[in-house]
Amino acid sequence: MHIISPNALPPQFENAKQCYEQSLQDITRLDALLSDEKSRLSVMDFVRANCLEEAVKEYSPNDLYCPADLPPWPQPLRFIDGGAFIGDTLADFSQHGYRFEAIVAFEPDQENFRRFVSNTVQYENLIRFPCALGDKTKMLHFYTGGYAGAHIVSKGSSGSSIQCAAIDDILPGFRPNLIKMDVEGAEPEALMGAKNLISRNRPHLAICLYHQLDHLWRIPLMIHEWNLGYRFYIRQHRPLFDIVLYAYPEN
Repeated sequence: MHIISPNALPPQFENAKQCYEQSLQDITRLDALLSDEKSRLSVMDFVRANCLEEAVKEYSPNDLYCPADLPPWPQPLRFIDGGAFIGDTLADFSQHGYRFEAIVAFEPDQENFRRFVSNTVQYENLIRFPCALGDKTKMLHFYTGGYAGAHIVSKGSSGSSIQCAAIDDILPGFRPNLIKMDVEGAEPEALMGAKNLISRNRPHLAICLYHQLDHLWRIPLMIHEWNLGYRFYIRQHRPLFDIVLYAYPEN
């Protein structure tokens, strides 16, 4: 165990301290689920950096979604890219030598989507959706921040209406072997919207955990409760950002 005592957190980080104290039991459960020591150290580093403003030591630059110290993804990929941005993940995967049998990509920001389309003309069997991901298929209010950081906002806030899709609704027959999600804080809802597809196919998962502090433990515990037989690893690829859950289905 590498859990930090809540008493070590200074008063100026009261909100983080309160969140941490209330969730200590869940963080302890997460620690027990993780499959290697580096994952536990990554969790400890991330919490300390958020709550104590200490420098992050345990991170793995330059291999986001393709961690060099974890098993490779299956080939060829049948890939769902949630939060496709401008095509950077597909480009990185191609540079790592991955081949694609089929790709379904979601990017709700209009400018990002336009650039994604122009950057991915070389990919065959690619379906592009200018949609957000969530637990239900519905219209949502969306802040288009331009470049990175576009996200769902409450009704009445500055933004525009955007179509949100539940993967279970629009891809009932797709059989992915890898799902990546970087959807600006909507990861729990997007996973719930894909629960049936994930349960049927048990794809590998690469899910961002850094948009909200409690996602660090909330998302892995939620997937674990589905009882699908995953091994869990966590890697941090950039200090305070790009901390990712990598879930591998047991054979």
